[in-house]
Amino acid sequence: MVRRCNRPTADTDGGTKSWVPCLFIIGRDWPRPLGDQPAERRTMIVPRRLLRPERDVVLVLGDAISDAARAEFENRGLRLALLSAAPTISDLNRARGVLIHLDTGRAITELLPRAGASWIDHGLLICVSTADDASQLVASDLLRGLPPDQVERKVLPPAYVFPELLARHDPGPAADGAFTPEYVGNVEPLDDEDHLLMSRALAGYGQVRLEELSPGLSGARVFTVHTTRGNSFGNWGQPLFAKFDRRSKILQEADGYRAAKPFIPFGMCPEIEQVRLGARRGLLVGSLVDQSEALWDVARRGLAATAIFNLFDMTLGAWRAQGLRVQPSNGSMWQALEGARIIRADKIRSEYYETACGRGEALTPEEIVELLRPLNRPHRVGPIHGDLHADNVRVRRGEAILIDMASVCNGPLAADVALLETWFAIALKDDEHNDNYHDPEWEEVVEALYAPNAFILSPPPSEAGMKYRWMWDVIRQLRTIGIANQCSSDEYRLAVVAGLLRRCMFPATCRRDKGRRRTAYRLASRLVEALSAHEETTLATL
Repeated sequence: MVRRCNRPTADTDGGTKSWVPCLFIIGRDWPRPLGDQPAERRTMIVPRRLLRPERDVVLVLGDAISDAARAEFENRGLRLALLSAAPTISDLNRARGVLIHLDTGRAITELLPRAGASWIDHGLLICVSTADDASQLVASDLLRGLPPDQVERKVLPPAYVFPELLARHDPGPAADGAFTPEYVGNVEPLDDEDHLLMSRALAGYGQVRLEELSPGLSGARVFTVHTTRGNSFGNWGQPLFAKFDRRSKILQEADGYRAAKPFIPFGMCPEIEQVRLGARRGLLVGSLVDQSEALWDVARRGLAATAIFNLFDMTLGAWRAQGLRVQPSNGSMWQALEGARIIRADKIRSEYYETACGRGEALTPEEIVELLRPLNRPHRVGPIHGDLHADNVRVRRGEAILIDMASVCNGPLAADVALLETWFAIALKDDEHNDNYHDPEWEEVVEALYAPNAFILSPPPSEAGMKYRWMWDVIRQLRTIGIANQCSSDEYRLAVVAGLLRRCMFPATCRRDKGRRRTAYRLASRLVEALSAHEETTLATL
């Protein structure tokens, strides 16, 4: 009899034991974990049903497979296809994995580096068997660059090992060779790798129309996807979003959505429907926030107060509460911001500070880091979005809906509020781009908002008739939230310094944008100098 249960891991740190799943075979002997059973009993363990039973073929390249291994595959409902050349597209679409008996004297050593990435793009697991450790070194060279979680390498493995791994592997849907999306507008078509991933993700859909959204700074491509289901023509379902990016980034974002989902109210975050991973690229498909608009557009009309309140009190309320319920950290907040990748001083672009530093009007990035790293300030740490800005929040009937979870991590809780605030202060909308380097009215507003003494209390109410009244009101609301949740007088100010400097890590889009980013650097430098002077005064009085 086979039983599935959990067993505790060894308690090595004095904390709560964790539990891991395992299989036990119950018979005469005392139950033992599956790995401790004799080989003849291990062969009895078979999955109840294959994942993707329509893809039940294992492609075999290299030496002939042994009778024992063949029996193990048959016991698990897997069929073998012995190939002497590279598999065709038809072979890949019905396969769930490739079993390679590595022989450096055969053409397989030339095929693997060329074709391995394509096999993974089709969802296949690559299993490589070698005769000795020396051949493993050869395999390492041949498999370099392929994701380790899609490759299994063993030296003379027992007959059951690869059949069991392949039976449990989920290859996902096969590619649809007839997949031909329609592009809305003047859109660059998907390249071959992205096209393959989308054909697998949308297998079984009818018509597909792709409308590309404005690109961000990460280099990802994001589309609105309009689809019909099956053979239904004209009955369009709710739109989806599809995001293409590097494999590692898509994995990170999918993990971010999973981590946040238990804490974000239903409907306040997209539902992820599929994650398709290739060797180098990845695809995330989820529900689109339909009939909504960016928080930035709402804010510029002076109507963002309700959405901002709902963002931090409702959408992120339970998520942020995890950090608010624990004891503050007493270490270096700047190092915590660096660890969360909110700010990297080595990424600050020299065009924003060289002139000011040359005139002695600002500190260099190295001087800023030297001053801020030693400052130990109590600060709250918890899960954060990590890239919260006005285009990553959608607003629908006053509700704030969070998107783009690619930067989710643990970090200083003040960072999210500060990143959103500094985005509103520094960033430009597309319709504001021009060649006017200076904007005196804007400079007057930010000089007041980011003066060293502007972080003791929230800014006063805005003046009637001022040009950037909407920006003042939004920052005043966010500053109130940031100061109210800090546990030391400098916590939120340090997060704002990081937010201002983060704006200087990316290239400018026009002369006006360049002027704003230079101003952001100068304002951050001024805040750091004030912090340093306050620290010296405090130490002198002790």
